[in-house]
Amino acid sequence: MYDRVRENLRKYKTMTLRDLIDLSINETLNRTLGTSGTVFLAALPLALFGGSALSGFAWIMLFGIVVGTSSSIFIAAPILLFLGEKRLRRGSTAPKK
Repeated sequence: MYDRVRENLRKYKTMTLRDLIDLSINETLNRTLGTSGTVFLAALPLALFGGSALSGFAWIMLFGIVVGTSSSIFIAAPILLFLGEKRLRRGSTAPKK
């Protein structure tokens, strides 16, 4: 998501930061959920039927997939809003909201 925000900062110079982050999340949401869902479905049988050697690792991996996906969607945007527009758009006179 951070890469898409960086790309959109260059592309939409006059868009407010809040709208730009919303646009970036919407552009990457389908791919993020699709990738995470595919990896989750591939690791789930390992957790359920993998035996004692693979089961522990697979459950931790499933937990990491859920936490990583949710943090890239729900935590990345507030961090960028906290950093603010002045830090992200150096030398620009974009409007603030």
